[in-house]
Amino acid sequence: MENVIQFDKNEMKQIIKDLDQLFPDSDTKLRNTLRGALRKAARPLVPEIRSQIKQGLKNMTKSTGQLSRSIGIINGKTSRGRKPSVYVGPRVKKSWASKQKTGFYFYFLEYGKAGVPARRMLDKAAQVKGKGVMGDVASQLKTIISKRWAKKLS
Repeated sequence: MENVIQFDKNEMKQIIKDLDQLFPDSDTKLRNTLRGALRKAARPLVPEIRSQIKQGLKNMTKSTGQLSRSIGIINGKTSRGRKPSVYVGPRVKKSWASKQKTGFYFYFLEYGKAGVPARRMLDKAAQVKGKGVMGDVASQLKTIISKRWAKKLS
C-alpha cells in the first residue's frame, strides 16, 4: 500500500525556497529539519499501532505489554544525497535489544507464521491515521520554518 502526498505546487516551492534560505550551506541541518518534521507528523501513528496491538492480543493468555511499549518512531539511515526517512514500529536495537524490552516478535504477529494468520496491524493503522499523517508533513515543516525565521530575525 503506497500513500501519495498531494501538495499545492506554489506551497511546496515556497517551503523549498524558505529551507534553502535558512540552510544555504548545510545539508545536515536541512536533513535534521526534515527528519524533525517527519517525526512530528508520525506521532499520531504510535498510539494507533499500540491500540491495534492491544486489540489483536486480547485473546492471548500471556500479554506483558512489552510489545506495545516497544512501538516508537525510528530514524532511518541516511547518507550524503539521500533524503531522511522515519519509520514507526517496534524498536529492537540498542537498549531495546534486551529480551525484556524488545518487540522482535511483532514481525510474526504482523506477517504470520506457520499455522498463525497475519494480523496486518500496520496496514490497519495506516488506513485509519495514515492520510492525516502524510498530509501533516507540510504543516509541520511550515511550523518549523516559521520558528526558525523568528529566531533568525530576532
